Amino acid sequence: METLQFLQDFGGLIVGVLLLIVASMVLPGKVRVYVLTAGLAVIAYEAYQRITNKKRMQEADRERERLQQRAGELEQRGKELAAKVEELNKKLSGMQAEKEKLDQQAGALNARGAELAKEKDRLERETEAVLKNIHNGEGALALIEETRAAFRELE
Repeated sequence: METLQFLQDFGGLIVGVLLLIVASMVLPGKVRVYVLTAGLAVIAYEAYQRITNKKRMQEADRERERLQQRAGELEQRGKELAAKVEELNKKLSGMQAEKEKLDQQAGALNARGAELAKEKDRLERETEAVLKNIHNGEGALALIEETRAAFRELE
């Protein structure tokens, strides 16, 4: 598996080195060295690029996997929060309904309180009138008593 991956990644470079060697064999003296040196430099640079890119791809793959895992966690947390928001919205709706009910009861109690205050004022006026009549009646009773007492003295 490892050998197959190596051949897949660097097989082209190996073939390139073999072709470079064969091609440089047919070239005359000094040119052969220049072509071989230049070709090996290009192949070495290409190998360096492939190795570096492979490492970067592996790091990128690890980062992608980490980010996918984090995205999954965040998605799960989002679902949990959405469920909690829905639950809280239901509670809020219930509380708003309860508040409306209590507001209606408070309005009814305020109206009843106003009626009772009017009734209290009426009863206080009536009580004052009755007390006034009683006071007047006591005065009349006292006058009658005096009159009776005077009659008894006269008799």
